[in-house]
Amino acid sequence: MTLNDWLRSEKLVQDLAWKHCRKYGGDWNEVYSEAMFLFVTASLSHDGLSCKLSTWISLKVSRGLQDWRMRERGERRKLQRVPMPADVEERRTSFSLLDWIDELTHDARSVVAAILESPDEVLWAADAPRVQLRTIRTLLLERGWTPEQVQGAFDEVRMSL
Repeated sequence: MTLNDWLRSEKLVQDLAWKHCRKYGGDWNEVYSEAMFLFVTASLSHDGLSCKLSTWISLKVSRGLQDWRMRERGERRKLQRVPMPADVEERRTSFSLLDWIDELTHDARSVVAAILESPDEVLWAADAPRVQLRTIRTLLLERGWTPEQVQGAFDEVRMSL
């Protein structure tokens, strides 16, 4: 690679990094350093037979920046994940349904009982879980529960699992 090839390619890499920053955001220095790393690996892997060097660099750097963005996004999601109670508390080695039900409040026990004691054709008529939850919620509201009471019991059952 000659000095002219290097200078033209460096300008191409700067343009690709700038377009990536404008489109997806991010710190310019991080994107540019990743693009330069990809540029070096692309220039070393170019065989000279399949296409021009600039085309090869453009393809490799663009695809590499997209892959890098997806990896970075995945890492940020892992960092932003809210820990669930099961993550914070130590896992139980064995699970007993009766012990779990005993730990719940009266309202939450009623929700679990409504699920366990309901006829299959009523509760499991729909395949979607949200429809099943709506059926349980409607059943409890018909029994005289307030919407806040139903939501509180649902939240307690959800958090205890």
